Amino acid sequence: PIDERIVLFQLNHVRFGSIQEEFEPRELLPFERFQLVKLDEEHKDMLFMPIRFVYRHGMISDIEFSEEDKPWSVNIKKAILNMLQINIMKRDETTRNEREEEFENKNFFVNVERTLEGECEVEYTINDMKTEFVQWTKSINFQKCNVRPEVQYGIRPREFKKLHDEKLFSTVFKYKVVGNRDEFLIHDVELESQYKLMPLSKKHELITSFVFNKMTLVYAGKIETQIPSVRRDRKETLIYNFDWEIAEEMFAMTGDEKYLYRIPEWKNKVEHIGKLLTLITRHVEEKVELETTHMFARLVKLLRLCREQELIKIQRFFETREVNHKVLSLYYDALAMAGTKVTVTELVKKITDERIDTLKAARLLKSLAEIRVPSEMIADEILRVCESGVVERVPYLKQSCWLTYGAIFNGLCNNEKLAVYHVENMCKREVKEKVVRKLIDMFRRTETRYEK
Repeated sequence: PIDERIVLFQLNHVRFGSIQEEFEPRELLPFERFQLVKLDEEHKDMLFMPIRFVYRHGMISDIEFSEEDKPWSVNIKKAILNMLQINIMKRDETTRNEREEEFENKNFFVNVERTLEGECEVEYTINDMKTEFVQWTKSINFQKCNVRPEVQYGIRPREFKKLHDEKLFSTVFKYKVVGNRDEFLIHDVELESQYKLMPLSKKHELITSFVFNKMTLVYAGKIETQIPSVRRDRKETLIYNFDWEIAEEMFAMTGDEKYLYRIPEWKNKVEHIGKLLTLITRHVEEKVELETTHMFARLVKLLRLCREQELIKIQRFFETREVNHKVLSLYYDALAMAGTKVTVTELVKKITDERIDTLKAARLLKSLAEIRVPSEMIADEILRVCESGVVERVPYLKQSCWLTYGAIFNGLCNNEKLAVYHVENMCKREVKEKVVRKLIDMFRRTETRYEK
């Protein structure tokens, strides 16, 4: 601490691990179970950059950090600070109203708080333990949020409103605290979160994701190491910074490479994709289905960050070796599932050049109806293939293409938002009018009842 309010914070030892085996997701595993992931020096340096924040009565605000510190690194530090936030004075952070008298001698209170997961109502329960500690339990009520750091993707399922009434997300903190309101110490804190993720399609099941964190006090006393000062270029709240995700989405929507510079660069993407395709080829031949599914997911993830020139290099991979037809088909599926302006343009080129048979093309176009991040530029690419001679000659391909074109605009112009932190109108009036004119003109030009 610099004084009674301001604190400097710096990480000095960081390890990352990954695990491939099945395990109980509701339990915290020892780090020895994980495979150590090697960090680049530049990533380490970024994680070791200090931050400065205000810590008053257990509440965190005014987090300051240098311009070089990227959102992903800042979010890791915010996640740690998030574990230390406890409303010891029972104050409403957003209205600044003190309600101490109202809750005096009570072990339960409700306030609105800014946490990593947004500005939401939180419920506190306080229980005395048999030891010197007091247990504070904090639960976030996600159904009462003013702001959530999230972005909605495309089309929502019909059951969305029904599901929204259920408890899709839950986060609970458990603190062991010693002391009083004027002077307290958090001995340890545990966090358990559960998220139910909704698929876009009815045919898929809900996915449940678990998060388990634990922080334990090791030392409290005289400062032993000097933390360098922070340049204080930027200031934020505790709410998750999702500039990285926004940049990723804008690249997906536009294909503009300037957005990639705001995302941590995945080095040697083309080489990684080449290795994945080689392994997928081997697994397809050996009929190893589970591994193929995992590798397909990794392939999609990499393709979402690919530039146009990188897709050209990947195409050379297929041209320079004999590739299983099924693997090529999986690659086209991955391009469609990636759903970026760059991958859609590549698919459109393959369809118009008749490199993909019409039945497969119809299926690929249909899958684009559930695109994650729809945009006018992606819709224009679909329009280009819809108006091509290849599509005009095949009725079922034409039908699939125009239905997808309409579905993309439906996703783009879906105005329903729920406490999202970032709202940008991508469906302007002139865009709607252009689409309506196009469809009315087509309707008038068609002659048969089937086409109408």
